[in-house]
Amino acid sequence: MLLMKIRDYISQVKENVLNMEVKSKSFVIMIVSIIILSIVFTPFIGVPAGFIIGSYSYSKH
Repeated sequence: MLLMKIRDYISQVKENVLNMEVKSKSFVIMIVSIIILSIVFTPFIGVPAGFIIGSYSYSKH
């Protein structure tokens, strides 16, 4: 049950990132968060967290 919810959430994040326009505010937020989180942590944490932040920003606008 939990694995299915995680899988659905990941597919939702993927669809939001793929539907995002390059010049949108959500895309800029995603790129900046990926860079900052990759500097603070490792890219293994920064990139997925940046995608989640960008997806969240995209879904709220």
